[in-house]
Amino acid sequence: MTNNFSAKNIIKFILIGLSLASVAWVIYILYSSIEEIKVSLDNIEYQWLAIVFLGNCISSYIAFEGFRLIYERIQPNTYNRRFLAHLYFIGQLMKHLPGRIFGIAYQASIGDKTSSSQWVGINAAYMLLTTAFAIFVACSVAAIMFNVALGIAAIFLGISIYFICWQPSTLQKIEKFIPTSKIVFVKNAIQPVITIATANRTFQFKVLIIFLTSWVIYLISWMWYGIAWPSLTALDGIRLCGIYTLAWFFGYISFVSPSGLGVREAAFFLLAKDFPPDAIAGMALLGRVTLLLVDIILGLIYLYAGNGSNARTQ
Repeated sequence: MTNNFSAKNIIKFILIGLSLASVAWVIYILYSSIEEIKVSLDNIEYQWLAIVFLGNCISSYIAFEGFRLIYERIQPNTYNRRFLAHLYFIGQLMKHLPGRIFGIAYQASIGDKTSSSQWVGINAAYMLLTTAFAIFVACSVAAIMFNVALGIAAIFLGISIYFICWQPSTLQKIEKFIPTSKIVFVKNAIQPVITIATANRTFQFKVLIIFLTSWVIYLISWMWYGIAWPSLTALDGIRLCGIYTLAWFFGYISFVSPSGLGVREAAFFLLAKDFPPDAIAGMALLGRVTLLLVDIILGLIYLYAGNGSNARTQ
């Protein structure tokens, strides 16, 4: 056994242990959140929350398909769907730990047929698309609630901007300014993003359909939050989803807190100030609890999926 092989295995064992620790940590956060909202949930109609949870699970899995599409663009025919799901959902669990590097480090170590810089680029592209669609959905909901015609115009404008932005020229210009000998890792990480930016229209339409479907299902799921909460309606649920999506964005880009803890809720309270205070508090925590539950369930489903061969199966 070589020293390199030993070191590699030690790192993998550490990361596997970290993935198990992530599950335990998320369960702890979930338990703490439930304790906080026990009083507020006395009058909730729980049967509707099952629909919310199911919708969130479906939305999250479709989001993974978006991640897989990006990965296949960079590294085609490398890993099968189940193994990629393992890397993705365990990475999702690890985002709840302080910092965002653990998930990518796990993917790079376990999925070692892809370089670390490529994993960074793949995740950067996925994060960029996820946040772009989050803003698109939130703005579209806000516009529709103000005026239906304005909302339709916002949707068409958003889709138009989406296709206009698929231009690799800007990234290529940035790449030229990076000194290869000094920041080779950063230069290599940009390459996957450029590869995705040069994709054809078919790929662009696939990305649009997958990410938009994921967010629309997530949006519809929030209708049932409104139905479940005594003082809210289905329409209120959709409006709050748009607000929560913006709050999610602020939490997502806050690298200083695990999974945006605190940042997301603060933004939600500020933006949803026109709704009843008890509803805002309850919905903020219910939103986080549901997302935590989804991460736990899907993480556990795919927790042992990486024990078999890493090779792509036909």
